[in-house]
Amino acid sequence: MVSIYVCYNNPVFFIDPDGMLATYDWDAHNSGRKGVYKEVSFGEAMASHGINGNKNSSPKQEQYKNGDYVAVVNAPKGAGGFGHNALLVGNDDAGWVFISKEGRDEDENSNSGNNPLTGGRALDARKESFATINDFFADRDYSEYKEGLVIKIQSSTAEKGEKEMTKQALSKYSLIFNNCGQAVNETLNKFGIRTVDPDKYKVYGGYSAGAALYNGVVPNEMYYSVKQANKNVPRTILSRK
Repeated sequence: MVSIYVCYNNPVFFIDPDGMLATYDWDAHNSGRKGVYKEVSFGEAMASHGINGNKNSSPKQEQYKNGDYVAVVNAPKGAGGFGHNALLVGNDDAGWVFISKEGRDEDENSNSGNNPLTGGRALDARKESFATINDFFADRDYSEYKEGLVIKIQSSTAEKGEKEMTKQALSKYSLIFNNCGQAVNETLNKFGIRTVDPDKYKVYGGYSAGAALYNGVVPNEMYYSVKQANKNVPRTILSRK
C-alpha cells in the first residue's frame, strides 16, 4: 500500500494514508465488497491529488469534485482548551459552506431561563463560503481550526446538510446538553455517519457513565470519537501547518 505525506507549500497535508481516495477501491465498494484497498504506485497516488510528482508544483486537490462531502473541523484550543467543532459541507466544484454553533447569548439576563447549565438563546451562527476545502485551511481568519475529517456523503445532499447544521447552530445553546460538538454530531447522524466510539465509554474494560458523559460533552473528545468511529470507512484527515 502506498503511503504518502504531502505538504508542497500548502497549508493542508495528508496524515491518514489509509483513508486516502487514491488507495480505496470504490468499484469493489459499490459491488458490495467494502473496505477493500488496492495497491497503487506513488505516481498514481500523487496524481489522484492533482500532483504531477514534481515537489515544486502546487497540489490541486481535485479529489473533492466528485460528489458531496462533509468535513468536521476541530479547533483544539477553543473553549478554554476543551475545543470547538464546526462543519463544512459541499465540494470543490460548487463550493463549501462553513457553519459553526457559536455559543450562548450572554447579553440576555442570566436567570433560570438563560444560564450556562440550562442554556439560552444561541448567538448567530458563524457562516462563510469557500471555493475549495484548501481555501478554508489557508484562511488566517480560521487558523484556530487545526484539523478536519472529510467523509463523502450521498450526492446532491450538501444543501440538506447545510440546512440541518444551520438549524442546529441556531437552536438553544447549552454547555452540557447542546453545544457546538453536539450540533455537529446531530448533523452527521442525519447522514448516517457514526459519531460514537464505544471504546471511549469504557474504563478498565467496563462501561463508565462518567466517561460517556465526558466524551459526549467535550468537543475535543467528541472530534476524536468521530475519527475513531469512522476509522474503517473511506476518509481523509487534513491538517493545518
